[in-house]
Amino acid sequence: MSGERDWVDILSALLVPTVAVIGSCIAFLQWRTNELKRKQDLFDRRYAYYQQVRKIYFAVASSERPTDETDFFDLAEEASFLFGDDVAKHIVSIADRKIPEQVRHGIMDDWFVQPFKKYLELK
Repeated sequence: MSGERDWVDILSALLVPTVAVIGSCIAFLQWRTNELKRKQDLFDRRYAYYQQVRKIYFAVASSERPTDETDFFDLAEEASFLFGDDVAKHIVSIADRKIPEQVRHGIMDDWFVQPFKKYLELK
């Protein structure tokens, strides 16, 4: 009888730490899921913004509409929140840059894409 009681005491003592470990694992997995969702949501917003700026860049390149610096300053202000100051400065510089001929034919140049690359990678 005594041996049986010892096993019950041992299992009872292990129950609380086991529940704590399982609870910690669930909390960690939930945190990781939320972190991945946050990163995906941020990527989606940044990519939509990139597509918007790209569309304006092509429109300016093909002379569908004249360059309006206020558009670029508004875009740059939003970029400073979504990306950083490097992308905001890059967007403002679009208004002053002579757009290469290849862009006029719908081929994106590395100069435009480069500042966005580090922000548009899923990690």
